[in-house]
Amino acid sequence: MSTTMSTINTFSILLLIATASLATVCPDNEFVPDCNPIEPTCEDPLPHPLKGCPTTGACHCLPNFYRHNGTCVSADECGNFVDGFNAILLDAIDSCKANEKWYACGRQELTCLSIRFRFHPIMMWCLRPGCYCADGLVRDEKLGCISVNDCPKTT
Repeated sequence: MSTTMSTINTFSILLLIATASLATVCPDNEFVPDCNPIEPTCEDPLPHPLKGCPTTGACHCLPNFYRHNGTCVSADECGNFVDGFNAILLDAIDSCKANEKWYACGRQELTCLSIRFRFHPIMMWCLRPGCYCADGLVRDEKLGCISVNDCPKTT
């Protein structure tokens, strides 16, 4: 019995080590986003939106870093490489407020007002990365991201 448990424990540890080694390790100033939109570069800090958002598991530059010659550099560094570089500042990953989530592929949010007027945009394009209401929530101007049931009632 103890030999069987020992074999199971050894197998479990080996499986855990193998799984951990499969995780993508990114270089400095990079991370693996929830999807992979077109990455900003020093030459093109605001790339065109992408239809849909593929998930590849590849490393991308952190918000407010730009790809240049294969590495992610700060806006200040881009200014050294590209004349007239104009940074596009994005929400930092850890800057989201309550009930918000950072999405690499920005989304068209529903709002209490759009729900009231039955306007439901169809999400086809990957918008600017940043903080958006978490799934299942809508944005209210004053209250932030809330359940649709908590939207203020009109009189």
